[in-house]
This record gives sequence, C-alpha cells and structure tokens, in this order.
Amino acid sequence: MKKKVLFFSLAGQKIEDQIKSLSEHGYEVGIFPYSQFSLQLLNDEEADLIILNIMLNSANDAFEVISEIKGQKIKIGVLAISTQVNSCLAEETYSKGATSYLCTPLKTNNLLAILKITEDKVNQEYESYKVKQESISLINQFNNILISTRTLGENAAFTK
Repeated sequence: MKKKVLFFSLAGQKIEDQIKSLSEHGYEVGIFPYSQFSLQLLNDEEADLIILNIMLNSANDAFEVISEIKGQKIKIGVLAISTQVNSCLAEETYSKGATSYLCTPLKTNNLLAILKITEDKVNQEYESYKVKQESISLINQFNNILISTRTLGENAAFTK
C-alpha cells in the first residue's frame, strides 16, 4: 500500500519537483499551498506523512500548522524542510511536534531515507502511545477495584 505524503509550501518553490519525484518511489503525493491547509483536508486525504516547507518569514504559520496536526493526529509524521540551516528554527519545529527537520537542497535519496526514518519514528511513537493508553486503562481499572473493595468494606462495617 502506498504511503500518502502531503506537501504544503508557498507557491513557486523549486522543491516541488523533488517532492513530485517521490511518486516514482512508491509514495502518493499531494502538493498544496499553505492557504489550503486544514485538518479536514488531512482527514479527507488520509495522509501518512506531511512535509512542510518552512520559510523564515512564515515560520510562525508553520509552527501553528505543526501544533495543530500533532494536537489532533497521533499517527502522522511531520517533516519540516527549510532553506535555512538554523538550529533555533529546528528546535522550535521539534518542540511543536515535528518528527524530522531537513535543510535544502535535497537529494532524492536523502529525502527517501529521512521519510523512512520519519515513518519509523511515527510507528514507535504510536506504539508508545498505545502502551501508555493501555497502562492508564489498567491503572483506572485497578483504582476502580480498590474503590469498590473499600466501599464494600465500609458497607460491611456499617451492617455489623
């Protein structure tokens, strides 16, 4: 099954050709301007990975998009790409929930390797999330049993 990659960028970026070339490597690719981003689009498109082209003059928009994606979707990778080699920008994208950060220019082989790493990270995060949810469920069940046992004990004490 092909992985679906959605690319959000400002119009006229050269990188779109490289992103389009992912279709030759087993990915289904959709390219959209930032202005079309919405969680509804992600749900409609059933995306597996999101690639955001982050420009310094629109970085805050990108950070909002990353936060919105990660706030709603657990099992989705977000790869941030930028022309800027900027550690502050990279740190901020990671803090907002990006799975990977990559600087351009991109070589297709490097992009494919990073996409694979991103997919693996997302799968690990999702498995960790499931384990946490199962643990929380078990703790809640245990607490309910303790409360029930305590209530039974208190009721028994009142009936004597």
